[in-house]
Amino acid sequence: MKKILVVDDEPKIRYLFLETLEKNFSLDFLETIKSARNKIEKENFDLIFLDLKLPDGDGMEFLQEIMKEKKIPVCIITGYGTTELAVKAIKIGAYDFLEKPLNKEKIRIVTDNILNRVEKEKIIERLTQEIKREIPFVGKSNIYKEIIKKIETFSKSSSPVLITGETGVGKDVVARLLHYMSDRRSFPFEYINCASIPKDLLESELFGFKKGAFTGAHRDKKGKFELADKGSLLLNEICEMSKELQAKILDAIENKEIFPLGAEKDIKVDIRIISATNKNIEKEISKGNFREDLYYRLNVLKLNIPPLRERKEDIEPIAIYYLRKFCEENNKPYYEFSESALKYLIDYPFPGNVRELKNIIEKIVITKERGNIITVNDIKLAIENLNVTKIYDVSVTKPLKIALEEFKKDYILKCLEENGGNITLTAKKLGIHRVQLQRLLKEIKKK
Repeated sequence: MKKILVVDDEPKIRYLFLETLEKNFSLDFLETIKSARNKIEKENFDLIFLDLKLPDGDGMEFLQEIMKEKKIPVCIITGYGTTELAVKAIKIGAYDFLEKPLNKEKIRIVTDNILNRVEKEKIIERLTQEIKREIPFVGKSNIYKEIIKKIETFSKSSSPVLITGETGVGKDVVARLLHYMSDRRSFPFEYINCASIPKDLLESELFGFKKGAFTGAHRDKKGKFELADKGSLLLNEICEMSKELQAKILDAIENKEIFPLGAEKDIKVDIRIISATNKNIEKEISKGNFREDLYYRLNVLKLNIPPLRERKEDIEPIAIYYLRKFCEENNKPYYEFSESALKYLIDYPFPGNVRELKNIIEKIVITKERGNIITVNDIKLAIENLNVTKIYDVSVTKPLKIALEEFKKDYILKCLEENGGNITLTAKKLGIHRVQLQRLLKEIKKK
């Protein structure tokens, strides 16, 4: 339920708003700028009705403050309305202007108009931001064309989609394409990596919680399911969920409702579930790690993304795409690949798939100092610098202890980089406790 704050010192005005809006909105009423300022510091509001003449100050100045610091939609109320005053308020940022005497119809119409306008602005802003991010799924192979055809077909449905494939093949990119090619494109696309969040926090990230549900819960928090309402939710690395949480996910999908921690009732949600994994779910089921019933619910539509080594025709267009992208981002002249460099890339096995190719191109663009042609040597140097399994001097010029320490340092830092600096996920990948990893990183910094 949307929250509205009415700031007016006249009891009759406050009562009129109460009679008009209480059935459809959560309402708060205050009489002074000071109390309103304190209120909006602690709580979020969808709309504020603000009187210009208040006991402790000028409402127009308070409007400027709200627009600068909070940017909450405001409708001005005044008994001293003039066209000049209305124009000034609108220029500052007010959404509309209500002149006393008020009536229920005026209040109802203005409230609906403002909230509808705000919702449209949010949709436009969301789409604009997503377009800016781009969705870099390019290629020319028959495999690529088949994937695109499936995306187009699946986007016409709201059924769950399971995306499988090795790490780095672009499962999250395909999920975004599914969303933005669907009828849900005007609504949110939410993403969560189940492997990067501690298991005891994952449930609250997915389902949210209410204020006071536990120590430290100072305000309501919406989970990903609620944030994605009417849109799509990508559950990445789905196999990393606990069996207990899998049961709750299944229940949410089946009943189309969630129960945030501390809530008094269920919340209805309408979302499309897209899940992704780099593991063999059938094997995880046989090991008892994944619920079979959840698998069948998620696997209504399945899309497998083959590794880059199995679709070599896509390497060149992907490499060229990222080359142009990173040249623009780094204000570099447009580079070109030599024929031998392209052949080297096509022959390279890319164990890290598209993500590795992207990193190689970015490394070359950033570090290249001479010439506009990318050579085989440029590529080899980038691969060597990015390679975790660095080969040390075989002439044995260092004691074994030092060589091992250097390898351990490089391995830890590379793993941390690949996991976006996430300590918890990196520790999990290394098979150690996060406290131990933090201690090792402190030792590395000292050296």
